[in-house]
Amino acid sequence: MDHLFVDQDAIPTLVEAKRGGNPEARREVVAQLIEYAANGTLYWPIDEIRSWLEDQAGGMEPARESIATLCSTDASEESYETFWNLFGSNLKNRRIRLVFVADEIPSELRTLVEFLNEQMELVEVLAVEVAQYSSGGRQILKPQLIGQTATAKAQKRNRVESVVAWDWDAYRDVLHVSTNKLEIGEHLFSLAENSIAAQKVQWRPKFNKGYISFQRDAGYNVVVIDFWWNRVPRLKIKLPAPVDILHENDPLSDLDSGWDAQYKEFWWSIPALETVTNLDAVIELAARHQPAAGPMTGPLAGSG
Repeated sequence: MDHLFVDQDAIPTLVEAKRGGNPEARREVVAQLIEYAANGTLYWPIDEIRSWLEDQAGGMEPARESIATLCSTDASEESYETFWNLFGSNLKNRRIRLVFVADEIPSELRTLVEFLNEQMELVEVLAVEVAQYSSGGRQILKPQLIGQTATAKAQKRNRVESVVAWDWDAYRDVLHVSTNKLEIGEHLFSLAENSIAAQKVQWRPKFNKGYISFQRDAGYNVVVIDFWWNRVPRLKIKLPAPVDILHENDPLSDLDSGWDAQYKEFWWSIPALETVTNLDAVIELAARHQPAAGPMTGPLAGSG
């Protein structure tokens, strides 16, 4: 194994790099990396891996900062410990990623990678072909991801969803969400439920990995309570455009907020329980701009 990485979900990523012209860059390299993974998940001490990062970063404090940047969380000791607890859980449960890197991925290795990624449940198997070109004394690298087929993505998603039934206990035990974030999430959930009931809209809660959404018919999200994917928990509502474009008032104008154009979400950061005590105005705003059916496209006629 040439490199060991970890991503924002604390998933260990083992990387084996070979030259494409090397005949070993076929079945042998697959067996070699799988052997590393099998032994690593059994025998790697978490404290040793953690010390590698801290030594490389120049101490615990820089290491905490690097993990906070990676995961978009705060650099507190609690968040740092939560990350390593999740890393240990992933390693123990063999939720890992194997990546083969070469300047040329032979067809035999490509077939093996795609087959393994479609068949293995919690292990993601990928290859990256990095083609190299030279022009005018400059080197150009062109990477191509191999193995993330539509079948593999669908099966991985379905298997993970079947393995974990997300609820408050799973957020604590599987994702290791901090007590503070869970309390904020439960508080926002209760407020949202009450306001949705008062509005008499048929939005149903759905527990997902790291967030809870309230959905209208056909599974379209309207309200999202995200307490894992960001440094500070966020309350989000689906809108066709930012509140100023809709000529609406921001119901939580004293909070840090923003617009996510990709997902059509207006969000607020919720740093503490006492930050929000009522969501009636937020739910009313979301309800005014929901289409009768189907996906959200643009501002509704006559809105604002």
